[in-house]
Amino acid sequence: MTHRHKNKFTQAELWDAARYTLQALEDIVAESFLVGGAALYLHGLQRDVGDLDFVALLCCEECIRCQHCIKRALVNEYPERFYLKDSVKPDAKYQILMYKVPLTGNSIKIDILTREDSGVEIPDELGIEHTVVLSDFPVVPLEFLLYHKLLGWERRMRSRYPNYREIAMTKDKDDIYNLCSLLYDNGLRPIEVAFGSFDYRELLRKRAELFMLKYGSEAEYHLALVGLLGR
Repeated sequence: MTHRHKNKFTQAELWDAARYTLQALEDIVAESFLVGGAALYLHGLQRDVGDLDFVALLCCEECIRCQHCIKRALVNEYPERFYLKDSVKPDAKYQILMYKVPLTGNSIKIDILTREDSGVEIPDELGIEHTVVLSDFPVVPLEFLLYHKLLGWERRMRSRYPNYREIAMTKDKDDIYNLCSLLYDNGLRPIEVAFGSFDYRELLRKRAELFMLKYGSEAEYHLALVGLLGR
């Protein structure tokens, strides 16, 4: 029996959507690759993947500059597969990009991250040459996934929405522990990456310390495995 996500799409449909979106982005931006839950899954962290996140890198001043403009370009170029819908948050100033699963009437949420959008914190040095290819998909390195997950955890912990804080204290926390273990098993230290600028390293250390202050010795143990805290 084919397993369907609670949003009514199968895993095969999810990866078809990822493949189609990466191909579509080739006509709009210079480079793009997977980040977020799908990237965690491809790196080996078994989890339910409910949407797709992509980093989109731009090549010149004439490129489309922001998340919304890229989303709009995808809808305009491929209306049979993409559409925009309003966010359920009453104060949201953005629309959500959705991928139409062919022949089903179901949809998959797509998020586009760029350096040009505030709050995303993609290092200037991070490029396609730092990605790894997993199951034929370009995927961000594990080291950046830990940085990105700590950033997401901090943002959700500061959110005024209780459900966001709940995600930070459960799903995000577990992901961070699992990422630390996976990095350790692969002999990787996120502080030593080639794309790690001074600001990147300082923010990584700062967020690791905040995480340790929140969760104590268990967090300290995991973060020390990858060289972010002294034992």
